[in-house]
Amino acid sequence: MTLLAICYFGEFEKNNQGQWTWKWNGDNGESVAALLVSANTSYTKLYHDIENLIIFDSSEYDMEFGFLFPTNTHFSVPPVKITSDMQLKWLIELNENHHTPLCVTLVRRQPPMNRHNTGDEAVDEMYHNGDD
Repeated sequence: MTLLAICYFGEFEKNNQGQWTWKWNGDNGESVAALLVSANTSYTKLYHDIENLIIFDSSEYDMEFGFLFPTNTHFSVPPVKITSDMQLKWLIELNENHHTPLCVTLVRRQPPMNRHNTGDEAVDEMYHNGDD
Protein backbone atom coordinates (compact mmCIF):
# COMPACT_ATOMS: atom_id res chain seq x y z
CA MET A 1 0.00 0.00 0.00
CA THR A 2 1.14 3.52 -0.84
CA LEU A 3 0.01 6.79 0.68
CA LEU A 4 -0.74 9.09 -2.23
CA ALA A 5 -0.95 12.85 -1.71
CA ILE A 6 -3.85 14.40 -3.64
CA CYS A 7 -3.75 18.11 -4.56
CA TYR A 8 -6.92 19.56 -6.01
CA PHE A 9 -8.60 22.81 -7.03
CA GLY A 10 -5.64 23.92 -9.10
CA GLU A 11 -3.96 23.53 -12.47
CA PHE A 12 -0.52 23.15 -14.01
CA GLU A 13 1.19 26.16 -15.55
CA LYS A 14 4.65 27.29 -16.56
CA ASN A 15 6.24 29.91 -14.32
CA ASN A 16 8.41 32.84 -15.47
CA GLN A 17 11.50 30.61 -15.40
CA GLY A 18 9.87 28.13 -17.80
CA GLN A 19 9.37 25.47 -15.13
CA TRP A 20 6.07 23.61 -14.76
CA THR A 21 4.38 24.17 -11.41
CA TRP A 22 1.07 23.47 -9.71
CA LYS A 23 -0.98 26.63 -9.20
CA TRP A 24 -3.73 26.56 -6.56
CA ASN A 25 -7.08 28.05 -7.58
CA GLY A 26 -7.92 29.00 -4.02
CA ASP A 27 -6.28 30.19 -0.85
CA ASN A 28 -7.79 27.65 1.51
CA GLY A 29 -5.62 24.93 2.97
CA GLU A 30 -8.31 22.33 2.39
CA SER A 31 -7.14 21.40 -1.09
CA VAL A 32 -4.83 18.56 -0.07
CA ALA A 33 -5.77 15.06 1.00
CA ALA A 34 -4.18 11.65 1.24
CA LEU A 35 -5.41 8.30 -0.02
CA LEU A 36 -4.03 4.88 0.70
CA VAL A 37 -3.85 2.99 -2.61
CA SER A 38 -2.67 -0.47 -3.50
CA ALA A 39 -0.41 -1.32 -6.43
CA ASN A 40 -3.40 -2.77 -8.30
CA THR A 41 -5.78 0.17 -7.78
CA SER A 42 -7.56 0.92 -11.04
CA TYR A 43 -7.94 4.33 -12.63
CA THR A 44 -11.74 3.96 -12.39
CA LYS A 45 -11.60 3.17 -8.67
CA LEU A 46 -9.26 6.08 -7.97
CA TYR A 47 -11.50 8.42 -9.98
CA HIS A 48 -14.50 7.30 -7.92
CA ASP A 49 -12.59 7.61 -4.62
CA ILE A 50 -11.43 11.15 -5.41
CA GLU A 51 -14.89 12.10 -6.67
CA ASN A 52 -16.18 11.14 -3.21
CA LEU A 53 -13.32 12.95 -1.48
CA ILE A 54 -13.72 16.41 -2.97
CA ILE A 55 -16.91 18.38 -3.30
CA PHE A 56 -17.79 19.55 -6.81
CA ASP A 57 -20.68 19.35 -9.26
CA SER A 58 -19.87 16.31 -11.41
CA SER A 59 -22.63 17.26 -13.85
CA GLU A 60 -20.67 20.44 -14.70
CA TYR A 61 -17.06 19.29 -14.26
CA ASP A 62 -14.80 16.39 -15.16
CA MET A 63 -11.57 15.62 -13.33
CA GLU A 64 -8.18 15.39 -14.97
CA PHE A 65 -5.31 13.70 -13.14
CA GLY A 66 -1.66 14.52 -13.56
CA PHE A 67 1.67 14.79 -11.81
CA LEU A 68 5.02 16.48 -12.21
CA PHE A 69 7.79 14.00 -12.83
CA PRO A 70 10.62 14.45 -10.31
CA THR A 71 13.66 15.56 -12.26
CA ASN A 72 17.12 16.93 -11.64
CA THR A 73 17.62 18.15 -15.19
CA HIS A 74 17.90 21.76 -16.31
CA PHE A 75 14.79 21.60 -18.47
CA SER A 76 11.19 21.35 -17.42
CA VAL A 77 9.26 18.16 -18.12
CA PRO A 78 5.55 18.84 -18.82
CA PRO A 79 3.02 17.30 -16.44
CA VAL A 80 2.23 13.64 -17.00
CA LYS A 81 -1.49 13.06 -17.50
CA ILE A 82 -3.00 9.95 -15.98
CA THR A 83 -5.75 8.44 -18.11
CA SER A 84 -5.20 4.71 -17.68
CA ASP A 85 -4.42 1.96 -15.19
CA MET A 86 -0.86 1.67 -16.52
CA GLN A 87 -0.10 5.36 -15.98
CA LEU A 88 -1.59 5.19 -12.48
CA LYS A 89 0.57 2.17 -11.67
CA TRP A 90 3.61 4.19 -12.78
CA LEU A 91 2.72 6.98 -10.32
CA ILE A 92 2.14 4.50 -7.49
CA GLU A 93 5.53 2.85 -8.14
CA LEU A 94 7.17 6.28 -8.37
CA ASN A 95 5.78 7.11 -4.92
CA GLU A 96 7.66 4.17 -3.40
CA ASN A 97 10.88 6.25 -3.67
CA HIS A 98 9.67 9.83 -4.20
CA HIS A 99 6.81 11.87 -2.84
CA THR A 100 4.98 12.82 -6.02
CA PRO A 101 1.47 14.16 -5.46
CA LEU A 102 -1.39 13.43 -7.80
CA CYS A 103 -2.85 16.74 -8.96
CA VAL A 104 -6.54 17.00 -9.84
CA THR A 105 -7.79 19.68 -12.19
CA LEU A 106 -11.51 20.30 -12.59
CA VAL A 107 -12.44 20.92 -16.22
CA ARG A 108 -15.81 22.41 -17.12
CA ARG A 109 -17.83 20.05 -19.30
CA GLN A 110 -18.81 21.32 -22.73
CA PRO A 111 -22.57 21.68 -23.17
CA PRO A 112 -24.01 19.27 -25.74
CA MET A 113 -24.53 20.77 -29.16
CA ASN A 114 -28.11 21.02 -30.35
CA ARG A 115 -29.86 22.77 -33.18
CA HIS A 116 -30.29 25.93 -31.12
CA ASN A 117 -26.57 26.27 -30.36
CA THR A 118 -25.40 26.08 -33.98
CA GLY A 119 -25.40 29.82 -34.62
CA ASP A 120 -27.33 29.22 -37.85
CA GLU A 121 -30.17 31.73 -37.50
CA ALA A 122 -31.98 30.50 -40.63
CA VAL A 123 -32.22 26.98 -39.23
CA ASP A 124 -33.30 28.34 -35.83
CA GLU A 125 -35.98 30.47 -37.51
CA MET A 126 -37.20 27.44 -39.49
CA TYR A 127 -37.69 25.46 -36.27
CA HIS A 128 -39.37 28.45 -34.60
CA ASN A 129 -41.90 28.76 -37.45
CA GLY A 130 -42.66 25.03 -37.50
CA ASP A 131 -41.31 24.57 -41.05
CA ASP A 132 -39.82 21.22 -41.93
